[in-house]
Amino acid sequence: MNELGSEKMPKVEKIQQNARRKFLIQSSAGVAITTLPAQSVWGACNTSGLSGGSRSAGTVCIIPHVTGGRSPGSWTKFVDLAAPDNLARNKVREMFSLGPGGGPSAPSESSLNAAYCNVRTHIRGLPTLTLVDPQGIFADVDFNVEDYLNDSGPEKNFAAYYLNALFGFYGPLAPLADADELIQHVWGVMLVKGDANSTGPTNTADLEAAWVPETSTTSAYLPSGSGCS
Repeated sequence: MNELGSEKMPKVEKIQQNARRKFLIQSSAGVAITTLPAQSVWGACNTSGLSGGSRSAGTVCIIPHVTGGRSPGSWTKFVDLAAPDNLARNKVREMFSLGPGGGPSAPSESSLNAAYCNVRTHIRGLPTLTLVDPQGIFADVDFNVEDYLNDSGPEKNFAAYYLNALFGFYGPLAPLADADELIQHVWGVMLVKGDANSTGPTNTADLEAAWVPETSTTSAYLPSGSGCS
């Protein structure tokens, strides 16, 4: 390490940085996604909590509170490449409200197989997103949903948060345009709060605290396709 890189951060500067991060965390409580200003997209914040000197940390540098969605464990069922079994069929029926579990009105096994495989194919076909540090400090990070779901660490929670938005479990995302903008904004906030680095998420505790799972009343998007091949 060179001489400059080995120098310790001045004590006053370090205290100020920690205070700023503490303020960001406290300011995020109770903020719903619909209260975010349009300027918050693409993680428009920096270590001072301001962007261009005109926007406050309390309205820009926050992880939006969202309600609904499914757990990382539920989403990992859709990266299993084995033929659909009862567990897979029950999972897709439950998550996407495809009817009762038995009786004459229950969906057929073949229709549940097709629904499961359509969701799986859609997830596996998602393009890799490039997550950008709005401060320009960290290198860009490739976010591949399938790879993140197969991870055993914080990455799995990050992927579940994204998929819940993508499939509509969170409901309208305005003023953010779509799940891609939501996850990029969250990524920027995680960098500011020290919950991520150039290798990916390192701590998703604040992300999980902002998400109330398993209570969605929003109709989720069920992709169509050719089913199992």
